[in-house]
Amino acid sequence: MIDFDAVVNGAITGVFGEALSYTHRASGTIDAVQAPFSEPYTHQVLADDGSAVWTVAAPSFACRLSALSAVPVRGDSVLREKTGAAYLVYDSIPDGVGWTKILLKVLE
Repeated sequence: MIDFDAVVNGAITGVFGEALSYTHRASGTIDAVQAPFSEPYTHQVLADDGSAVWTVAAPSFACRLSALSAVPVRGDSVLREKTGAAYLVYDSIPDGVGWTKILLKVLE
């Protein structure tokens, strides 16, 4: 069996990752994480009646769950080292193979 987390997720992080500081609200622990970061983007979604609705997605990043010292939860915070921008974690969506997409809310 292939170690998907090490072989695939590790390679993605190494090529596309940038430095983030992830702070766990419950413990105050700060994890240094390398992860691909996505700026908010506009995409089309369909309403129940089939009509097109435009919406704006939240900024997000995807990372290896093994890079974090605890499971990500709403209310944790993230600092993007490249820009100094600060975010709150809104949601975490694990994919079942060691990777999670973390949706963020911009701190003003």
